[in-house]
Amino acid sequence: MSNKTNTGNTKNIDILRKRNTQMQDELDRLKNLYKDYEQIKHLNEEYEKHDPDFGERKIAGLIEELEEIKKEWMDVLEDLNRERDEYRELIEDMREIRAGFIM
Repeated sequence: MSNKTNTGNTKNIDILRKRNTQMQDELDRLKNLYKDYEQIKHLNEEYEKHDPDFGERKIAGLIEELEEIKKEWMDVLEDLNRERDEYRELIEDMREIRAGFIM
C-alpha cells in the first residue's frame, strides 16, 4: 500500500512540477508583455508631447480599421448565409429525389 502511495505521490509531484514550470513560463511571458506595454505607453506619451493631435489621429485610424474589419465580417457573413441557403436547397432537392425513389 505504501508503495502505491509513494507512486501516487511521485506522480502528483511530477504533475505539480510540470504545472509550476508552465505557470513560470506564462509569468515570464506576461512580464515581457508588460515591459513591451510600458515601452509603448512611454512612446505614446512622447509622441503626444510633440504632437498633441497624435491621440486623436490614432483613434481615428483605429476606428477606420474597425470599420473595415466590420465590413469584411459582414461580407463573410453574407457569403456564409448564401452558402447555407444553397445547402438547404440541395438538401431539399435530395429529399425530393429520395421521396421519388421510395414511392
